[in-house]
Parts: sequence; C-alpha cells; structure tokens
Amino acid sequence: MKIKCTECEHLIMHHRSGGTYSSYGRGEYYCEHPVSERLPAKTFGNRAKCFVCFGTNERETRPTIKTAPRWCPEKGKKK
Repeated sequence: MKIKCTECEHLIMHHRSGGTYSSYGRGEYYCEHPVSERLPAKTFGNRAKCFVCFGTNERETRPTIKTAPRWCPEKGKKK
C-alpha cells in the first residue's frame, strides 16, 4: 500500500502564494513530522525544507501530490 500525503495528519498548509484580486493563490503544503524537521537540508534537494507540494488555485485548496516524497519518514515505518 502506498503512503499518501493527502491522508497524512502531518501535511499542513502554511500560507498561499501568488494571490491577486481575481484569484486565491496556491496553497503551500509542508510536512510537520518531527523526523522530517530534523533531516539535513540536502535531503530536500533544491526545495525548501519540508516542502511537499503546492495546492490548487481555488478557495478550498487541495494538495496536488498523489503519493509521498522520497524523504517521507512514514515510508520507513513497517506496518
């Protein structure tokens, strides 16, 4: 079974970016898992630390990621 960030309780929208008077702007989603916050910065490549994905440009924004990033701490857990 694949891990999905959209179902994870650690996925939090911090703020919106690029909003104008005619659009809401995309939400920026970050992982607030305690383990991911302690990972070194080079784990995330050229992205911001713990950044997962952008959301849709709607009032009720939703994350656009379908699975989970490769650095996800939930992937290492055995179920």
